[in-house]
Amino acid sequence: MAKTTKKGVSENAVIATIYDFPLKLNTLYEVQEKLDSSAPDGFIDYRTTKTLSAQIIDDYSAAVFDIDRDVWDTGLFSTSKAFRAAFSGSDEAIEAVFKNIEEHIIKPYEAEKGVGSLRYHTDNNKFWDNFSVKISRGKIFDTSKIDDLLRLYLCLIHKRLTPKEHESNPLFKQPVSNYLILDKEVAVSRKSEKAQNKMEAIASFYTLLKSDKDNLIRVLDYLGISAGVNTDEDTLITVFNNWIEDKQDRFQNDKLFVDAIEFRNTKKGEDVLYIHTELKKLHRQGKVKFKKGEVYLDDVYVENGWKNSANKIHGDKELFEIFTAMIE
Repeated sequence: MAKTTKKGVSENAVIATIYDFPLKLNTLYEVQEKLDSSAPDGFIDYRTTKTLSAQIIDDYSAAVFDIDRDVWDTGLFSTSKAFRAAFSGSDEAIEAVFKNIEEHIIKPYEAEKGVGSLRYHTDNNKFWDNFSVKISRGKIFDTSKIDDLLRLYLCLIHKRLTPKEHESNPLFKQPVSNYLILDKEVAVSRKSEKAQNKMEAIASFYTLLKSDKDNLIRVLDYLGISAGVNTDEDTLITVFNNWIEDKQDRFQNDKLFVDAIEFRNTKKGEDVLYIHTELKKLHRQGKVKFKKGEVYLDDVYVENGWKNSANKIHGDKELFEIFTAMIE
């Protein structure tokens, strides 16, 4: 059972859920590297955009000046743009969230630093001009400490840190948000996570290689890996391993393969991969046109790329009818 404070609040109570990230009291949070497909090879191995050193430190402004309103958009008042962007719902619900933040962040901080120290008007320019948050790989925020709690809140409300679940969300774009933030109790090292993904991909590959080679070839072809039913096992293994270890894409290929296998095991996936295979067969027969990456059925534009085209045909009644007529 969770312990409670004298006020009857759980010691690890959630103060607010910011972009699906629960910010809790008395909790350790860890900053980790964030995936960047454009990073150099050595960085991609660790799914990161940053040099793998805790000595590399980024310095983020804690607040943004709102020129239109002539105030500091701190996220620490209920009409703040950053606050309103992070929380939705009725006015009553938003006010309830703000009261929680006021109770657990604003009041405790100002009790230490002085009443009004977090005021957002221009008479407090000096404070906000000089208030920044230093972020580095491996940094720990301890929310039992009011300074850490405030700084983590500001990083989340201004999207300086990305919740792991939103790693690919364009809302948290680089270079504004170069790092992930995780609850340390549930954090899994990125290197360990990659190793698990790779093991699962290899296990799935070998299982299909020995039990269902035809479907393995379909999955590989769907992923853009050149292989055919007549390709011998040793060559298939080499091709697959090279793809998993590809210096440009190895940050994601293991997971892409596992996801493709899971997709293939659904009814939709089975149909889409069938369409994908037949489309390319029709192309070799001269019945389907492929111009500069674009696929055409009877001069009707489908989509860019074989995979996208297969998915488009599966979901479009007219295109599917054209397709089925061509294979009959």
